[in-house]
Amino acid sequence: MIKKSFSLFIFVLLFILPLSLFGDSLPTKARVTFVADGDTIQLDTGQFVRLLGIDTPEKRQEYYAKAKDFCRKKVLGKTVFLEYGPEKKDRYGRLLAYVFVMEKGKKLFVNEALLHEGLAHTYFFDKQESYQEEFLLAQRKAILLRIGLWRLKLVETEEIYISSDNSNVFHRPRCPWAQNIKTKNVRLFFSKKEAYMEGLSPCRRCQP
Repeated sequence: MIKKSFSLFIFVLLFILPLSLFGDSLPTKARVTFVADGDTIQLDTGQFVRLLGIDTPEKRQEYYAKAKDFCRKKVLGKTVFLEYGPEKKDRYGRLLAYVFVMEKGKKLFVNEALLHEGLAHTYFFDKQESYQEEFLLAQRKAILLRIGLWRLKLVETEEIYISSDNSNVFHRPRCPWAQNIKTKNVRLFFSKKEAYMEGLSPCRRCQP
């Protein structure tokens, strides 16, 4: 009985307690144990991290596998360094962070690297987020070079697209969210390229 109790104590000490200690922490350095997709990784603390400021393709979308593979090669099994913005977690409880990893003696900015490779587009939660200029520059270069997902993502689905001065998202004209935008705040774009060059993200409801 004593032996079983001791074994249970050791299990709690080694496995359960670390998770409770790290659950609400904001690690600045950790090892990556799993890559869920191009913009989501798991740390050795058990926490999931959503790469901040970018969005990579979802399952069954073009370039999903390439984005995931790129991220895996860069960070899996390696120590990464994390930097946080104003919002520390998303609605799913994932940490929101800028992720860096040492590569050939230099720090590689993984979020930005995915944009450079045309494997992600910008996805800004807030207009005051860090690195917006750097991310937008990387995206614009990838768009102009038509590399990665930009070979497909600029195909027009509407004659115009609508956004708001108070939003980082663009919509189809008939999208319910677009129709709720106040007239004084309406912004019009005559191509997807225009919207992406401004750093806007496509609406997840109407999927322009």
